[in-house]
Amino acid sequence: PIVSLHFAPESSLLASVSTDGHIIVSENGEIKGTWDVEPPVSDIRFLNTNSAYVSSNNSVFLITLTEKSPVKVAEMKGEIIQIALSPKSHCLAIGDNKGNFTVINHKQKVVCNHDHLHDSSICSISPAVNSDSFATGGCDGFVKLVNIEQKNEDVVFDGHAKASYLVAYDPLDRYIASTGPDKI
Repeated sequence: PIVSLHFAPESSLLASVSTDGHIIVSENGEIKGTWDVEPPVSDIRFLNTNSAYVSSNNSVFLITLTEKSPVKVAEMKGEIIQIALSPKSHCLAIGDNKGNFTVINHKQKVVCNHDHLHDSSICSISPAVNSDSFATGGCDGFVKLVNIEQKNEDVVFDGHAKASYLVAYDPLDRYIASTGPDKI
């Protein structure tokens, strides 16, 4: 089954990735390229109209429409749960099942790294729209705000009795919403 879909920015290119590691990029029903990475695969995100990041097990690969083979650009300690791109700088946030959180820039250099940002798995990552901030929700019940432009401590919200499954920024970066088994 397909586990992630993503459109390229300002394009009709669509990337899909299935649990078995098969990646397809198509446009208006025409296949533009296929790749395979080691399963399990959890997410795919276009960087631009020529390339996309895909998470596979504990690695992130960059696929490029002009290249046949994916290139490994990052590795985490645990299995990757989600990846998310910052609309502002195109930095890629990566969260794993051990609570680790890493951000790489467009040159695949680490710009932010938090071992055990959460006490257990990261469940969700949401990028801010107008800044280089990311909200994370963890299975520990906390919602954490990480701003990669600032070197100060992260903001922590004690939001849920159990897991914080999903987090989302509003379009003006004023509010962060989260949901868990107990409330929104």
